[in-house]
Amino acid sequence: MKKIFSVIIAFAMTALMLPAAVCAADFSVAKNGSAVIPQGTNISANAFKDNTKVTSVTVPDGCAVGTGAFANCVNLKSVTFEGNSTYIGDEAFLNCTSLEKITFKKPNASIKYIGKKAFANCFALETVMLPSKTTEIREFAFGNCISLNTVTLPNGVSSVGSYAIGYMHDEKTGNYFIANGETSAYISYYRMFNGDLLEWYSPNTGCAISMNVVKDSAAEKYAQDNGIKYSHYKVVEAPEVTASAEIDSVVLKWNKISGADAYRVSILNNGRFTEYKTTIARMCTVGGLESGKSYTFKVSVLNKTKANKYSELIGSEEITVTTKVPETVEKKKTGIPAAPSVTAEASTDSITLRWKKVTDADAYQVRIFNKSTNRYEKYKNVYGRSCTVTGLESGTEYKFKVVSLYSVKNKYSEGKSTDDIVISTADIVKS
Repeated sequence: MKKIFSVIIAFAMTALMLPAAVCAADFSVAKNGSAVIPQGTNISANAFKDNTKVTSVTVPDGCAVGTGAFANCVNLKSVTFEGNSTYIGDEAFLNCTSLEKITFKKPNASIKYIGKKAFANCFALETVMLPSKTTEIREFAFGNCISLNTVTLPNGVSSVGSYAIGYMHDEKTGNYFIANGETSAYISYYRMFNGDLLEWYSPNTGCAISMNVVKDSAAEKYAQDNGIKYSHYKVVEAPEVTASAEIDSVVLKWNKISGADAYRVSILNNGRFTEYKTTIARMCTVGGLESGKSYTFKVSVLNKTKANKYSELIGSEEITVTTKVPETVEKKKTGIPAAPSVTAEASTDSITLRWKKVTDADAYQVRIFNKSTNRYEKYKNVYGRSCTVTGLESGTEYKFKVVSLYSVKNKYSEGKSTDDIVISTADIVKS
């Protein structure tokens, strides 16, 4: 049975406290915790080392990350690479124990090498998908990543160093061993205690890892030589996506990708991409959007597995587009606009309302019935002729009204409203 150990502090509380970090002159930390990297510069060695204020960093295209640049940044949670990176140096993100997400915005980006212990002791990191032109991964690059369970390595990787992926290092014995979810290793790392950065020493257990590799690649040989579970994936190119916008919708189109079984369209929401639709077509219309607002999308290539599910092979670059703003030219009205004629369709967690254009209507207001207040409340003003209401509970009845709006001196007045539109979301079917 897996043993749970209490944390053992390597040094007494009177041990040496680390001083506050001083960044290189060219670098700083914004109030929101983002590391500020000037365009056209490399991140110098130890630039942000021991800096507990850093919570996120965006590495500009073409920027190299120096040795120990973010080492011991224990509050760093996300790293985003905008494009190519000459290299990620030795111990660049060592002991970033809160690091949850590494994002490569260009799936075909180039990285010459990922250095020794570059991401070692990143305890919160669960998945890594490296860009297609990553060339070399050096010794213990992802060692002691106790939560890391999946790593996808491209065909371009020509060299994987000793203990680079899936290994733990016990500093008590000096031994390396494959993480198996049961055996603990004593590890020294850094963490905050009473507002100070201290070195700690404790036993930690790493979960067993799985690698996604290309058949006959250097990554496959590494997995085989080290007895690490792995699966093959197809080598595919990332789709190139174009977008065109209307007042309340965006049309995405992309090129056909050889080997793709389907495509997943995702939309950025509160800092995370969420699925909008999975389709076998090479275009998708995203409706129910607000006018004059920017939206960010990506399109992923999917492969159907033996379990009849989809796995993601590669994603496109992010694409941001702004919906159009309706014209505000005052026009003479012939009367109060009539109520829209509305149809509704439901999925498990959303309901889409559609209607035909109403003469003299400049916009439409969608209202949803609030059972707790026993009245209709505004959901959204819509300038097009559809609205998707999301985040609903499955198998639940909802009531809506759609009201025609018309502009009088640049302010909206209400036209006529529909009767109650009653529709239920679909039940989730569990297999």
